[in-house]
Amino acid sequence: MRKLILRENRTFPMRKITRFVLFLVVATALMLVACSEKDDNPFIQEDDRPPTLSNTPDDSILFPPRDHQFAENLIVVLPEVNFSATNTQNDVKAVPLDFFFLPQIENQINFESDAQMYTYRIVASDGWNPWKDRQAKDLYWDEYKTGYLVLNDDIQDRNHFRSYFHEMSQESVYSYNVQNTHELQLYRTIKVVKLDGEEVMFHLNILDHQEIENPQNENSMDKSFKLQDLITGYITKTPEQFEYEAISVDDRSFTFTWPQLQTAYYSRDIDRIFFPFTEEFTGQMRLRDLVRVEVRNRQ
Repeated sequence: MRKLILRENRTFPMRKITRFVLFLVVATALMLVACSEKDDNPFIQEDDRPPTLSNTPDDSILFPPRDHQFAENLIVVLPEVNFSATNTQNDVKAVPLDFFFLPQIENQINFESDAQMYTYRIVASDGWNPWKDRQAKDLYWDEYKTGYLVLNDDIQDRNHFRSYFHEMSQESVYSYNVQNTHELQLYRTIKVVKLDGEEVMFHLNILDHQEIENPQNENSMDKSFKLQDLITGYITKTPEQFEYEAISVDDRSFTFTWPQLQTAYYSRDIDRIFFPFTEEFTGQMRLRDLVRVEVRNRQ
């Protein structure tokens, strides 16, 4: 192998130094331009990973202390509970998990609608949770409400105050069996359904928000994000080739073209789509309480 020998007192011709410096300047400028274009265009992604979920909940509910005595009419008996592959118990007392969300809703008539606008993360007293420690997604309402808080007459028992989901797959059950259940975290979420059917979860509080004047809200400055920010490179690298059906919590919907979606914002203050820079779009496009966007082939 040839060795590189550095000779003392060696000097470089000035012309070569000038060319080298010029090359560095041009290369740096090109890199800055590329980075600027990448920042302005959310669809240019090198890794195409799913969106990051938030660590900061929009709301949270504390479970009662371990020695809390529940009313008998709240308690159900589960015939069989599989805590693990080697730990099965029969006739286990439990309280349905939706009980801990229901009292927090001011308007109980719209309880199901309000609940479906969030995803749920159960956190243990030591901070352990399925997303952080098992890389398991948060729970949609239809999943969360199937769970139970397990009770035991011996409050020191390791399965006392443990969450349990008996209707999920066996692998998922173990991920969401949280011991020493302490806190229920709520995240305002919109689900984006890719063309292949994959469901992608977006926590709204992690998106890039701006204060935008909203003509549909008495020209107030609303905390808002661009609706197109939901269509990342992970969803599709060719967004102009598809349509996007936006669906509200009460199943109202409107199908946007890509140019229409690019003009739309979503107000976090009034939970509604609005168009700050155009008046040509109809009221039916200004959906409230958006919970899902489905990618569709253009008709």
